[in-house]
Amino acid sequence: MILPESIFGSRLSRNESKGHGVYGEKQTGVRASGKEQTLFQHYRTAYWGFIGLAVAVAACWFFNVAYYRESQLEKPVFLDHYIEAESGSGAIFYLYVLENRGAENRVERIRIPGLEEARVSLSWCDTYRYQELAHFEVFLDQEAASEIYFENWENAEEPIVIEQVEAMYTDGSVLNENIGQIRLYPRLYSTDKPLSAQHTTMQSQSGQSTVMAREDLKIAGVDYDDASRLGNRLELYWGQGNEVGEWDFERPEDERIIGKPINEVEFPIGLKLGEDATVRYRFQDATAHDWTKVYRLLPRFQVETKQETIEARPMVVQYDPYPREDEVRQFVEERRDRP
Repeated sequence: MILPESIFGSRLSRNESKGHGVYGEKQTGVRASGKEQTLFQHYRTAYWGFIGLAVAVAACWFFNVAYYRESQLEKPVFLDHYIEAESGSGAIFYLYVLENRGAENRVERIRIPGLEEARVSLSWCDTYRYQELAHFEVFLDQEAASEIYFENWENAEEPIVIEQVEAMYTDGSVLNENIGQIRLYPRLYSTDKPLSAQHTTMQSQSGQSTVMAREDLKIAGVDYDDASRLGNRLELYWGQGNEVGEWDFERPEDERIIGKPINEVEFPIGLKLGEDATVRYRFQDATAHDWTKVYRLLPRFQVETKQETIEARPMVVQYDPYPREDEVRQFVEERRDRP
């Protein structure tokens, strides 16, 4: 007689022979569940890694966009100009505009009210990381002045002062923009100049002119307008003969023979026909914002001839802005912080 236990035992043996335990099917379920948990943990790790990467990319993008916006001007900015020019032919000066690179509202053309016939053209741009400094060349000839403004100009005692220009933008807008001052003087004499500039050398912040007497004369003094505004930024030097040498701009300034400071010169000084003197200048930048103030000055020479005493403006003293990248960035940041 076969006992039930024997039968049960034989069935267990068959199950075991197939590789299953007593609770074979339940153990298989446990093992499958462990594999699923391992895969789930891998997926979860990858998921959170992806989320972290996405958050990092989004934060980086947001930071870059915020930084880019902070580095942008709200609109083009005309620098502060103080320009002096005469009505004679050949007067050239520059107007400077700082604007964002690739912006839609860039300055395309400039018109100067009262000087409608002046030729104004974009000459070149200095490029920075986010901005460009555009140089607009203004060329004046004898006919550049409007007859409405200057029909009696030769008898005028004061210069014509222009403080705004009309700027036409690439987005189609036209705005009147403050540019500082353009001071336009009539020619001070209709005959040959008693004193002329024979040689001029200029860099962005320094230069020199050699003035020559075309007749026997005396120089009673040399000065310039707006001295209080410039303060100590502009230095003028006077020299004759051995007091001056070739001003080599490559040499250190303390090694140059630059003459005597103009305020130490004992005027009047006599010059005979054909004799010359050298006047040198240099601008000293004292702050990070000095580059935003552009100068083109015509120093006044008080000239005494046998016939008369006149003012002559034979030379140009010029400061052209060439700021560094950090100076432009600081200017833009402070410009955006204004209320």
